[in-house]
Amino acid sequence: MPWKDGKGTLSFRFTRLKRQIRSVKGEDPDHIILSVKAQAYLLENTTSLDLYEVENIVEVQKYLNDQVQKELQKTVAKVQEFGPDVFGIGEHLHREFPYWWRSQKEHWDETFKETDITVQAKIRIRSLGTSGQRFSK
Repeated sequence: MPWKDGKGTLSFRFTRLKRQIRSVKGEDPDHIILSVKAQAYLLENTTSLDLYEVENIVEVQKYLNDQVQKELQKTVAKVQEFGPDVFGIGEHLHREFPYWWRSQKEHWDETFKETDITVQAKIRIRSLGTSGQRFSK
């Protein structure tokens, strides 16, 4: 991913990917939260950031979460525009709200397109990988 100042990139490997689906209003699930959790391992850093500094790691982690969240939100919007529920939201609602689901299942594909879905990303940086020797200034 390109760094926010446009100078350099950061590359990550994601592991332990998990998703969680929940309804904001309980039994009237017209607003869904899609949470994505993962651990990130830094593979490459071509920015000028010194990732031995904790503040920089915190900044990178926040930026990573923002970028992942933005990209996933765009993906959700595209899927809702063109296709069926590939995220398993209908399956979740079927398990959590079976009475509500009975009235919705016949037209879920259309309801899915209109459902308010918010994406949240919770990515934790676990490792900075191998780094070369630090140069003193």
